Amino acid sequence: MGLYGTKVLLDRGLLAQDACIVGEPSDLRVGLAERGGAWIVATAKGAGAHGSTPELGVNAIASMSRFLLRLAEVLPDREHPLVGRPSVNAAVITGGSAPNVVPDSCELLIDRRIIPGETDPAEVLAPFERLAADIRREHPDVDLTFALDAWTEAAEAAPDTAIAEAARRAIVADRGTVAADVGFTGITDARFYINDVRIPTIIMGPGSLTVAHTANEWVLVDDLVAAARIYARIFVGFLGARAR
Repeated sequence: MGLYGTKVLLDRGLLAQDACIVGEPSDLRVGLAERGGAWIVATAKGAGAHGSTPELGVNAIASMSRFLLRLAEVLPDREHPLVGRPSVNAAVITGGSAPNVVPDSCELLIDRRIIPGETDPAEVLAPFERLAADIRREHPDVDLTFALDAWTEAAEAAPDTAIAEAARRAIVADRGTVAADVGFTGITDARFYINDVRIPTIIMGPGSLTVAHTANEWVLVDDLVAAARIYARIFVGFLGARAR
């Protein structure tokens, strides 16, 4: 439950476990890293006018559209071996008041996913400002500003912890082989365990992130049953190792 679950436990001092498995969909592969996120609000300011005389105003939606068409330019040229490259998504847009009015404002909520190693919000925001300045050189009426609405650190766990090794052994015992470790492109509760309290953590569960947040999320029953077996093997193996 993120801020309303694990974060509450963190604030109450209740995250003191020896290890953690975050059961997000990883196709039953061992996930060791996840992206973070910067939610950015872009605001375009214009000048209102009657819809019949648009040349007397400055259309804020048109200004935002110039920015949207070049949005991919804000991404840096960097890549993480497990979670890949950063991403950016124009998620929610609002603007205008009526068909016969030139809109004087437009707001865009942007989801900019960060990767391990990106730790400075100002560094993430800087390319947005540079792009806006570049657009203004060609279109002086464009007035764009950016504000950070939320920041979530990316997270990366060590590959050689007891819980990761126990998971790999359990997967081999159940499936005969173990696939390479993976990264998770979304944001999970692993960030609290890894970043805030340094608890050895893996992200592992049945199903695929490719169907998450879609109209018909699903997981194969066979994979669900396999996950139960693998989790049980991990528990036994990890607790047995701790007991020794």
